[in-house]
Amino acid sequence: MVKSQICIKFPGEDALISWLKPDYQEVIALAAKMSDRLGHNVVGTEHLLLGLILQETSIAAQALKSVGVTLEKTLAELENIRNLNANHRNFESSFTPNAKEVIEKTLVFYRDINKQMDQFIGSESILLAILGKQETIVQLTNYTNYTAVKILQNLGINFLELTTQILQLYMTKSDNEANLSDI
Repeated sequence: MVKSQICIKFPGEDALISWLKPDYQEVIALAAKMSDRLGHNVVGTEHLLLGLILQETSIAAQALKSVGVTLEKTLAELENIRNLNANHRNFESSFTPNAKEVIEKTLVFYRDINKQMDQFIGSESILLAILGKQETIVQLTNYTNYTAVKILQNLGINFLELTTQILQLYMTKSDNEANLSDI
């Protein structure tokens, strides 16, 4: 399986790929490309973070930029903690268990909470799942084990400020889209 391909199914349901906004799908593809470029043989949460940064037009990328997260800083911090990824060698999948967990959290959230299915899953959901902001909805996990979280912590990022930025950008975008549909 190519790393950038993602197809997660829930029993008795169609693949959730149709719920994914193009920016979400692009983040997954960019994460896989960064993993390959860095010579890593799996996609971890750190690669998802890099994919979020590289997908410059998304809410997640804008929020990360607004709190000072850059590709250069993130790559430097990843290199500093590279030894943490030494255990990523023998997974049967292209994604680490933590990266799968992040993706599954975003999908479960929309399957269980968004019953209307009139909204699509954007890349901001990946960032919120990395930050542990969907914990009240899905099972509790120790998101602090995510390499992406360690990178953000080491960069001194305030998670509350980042979450606030995501929500503000989401609301602004939603308001703008509503205004455009009124025209």
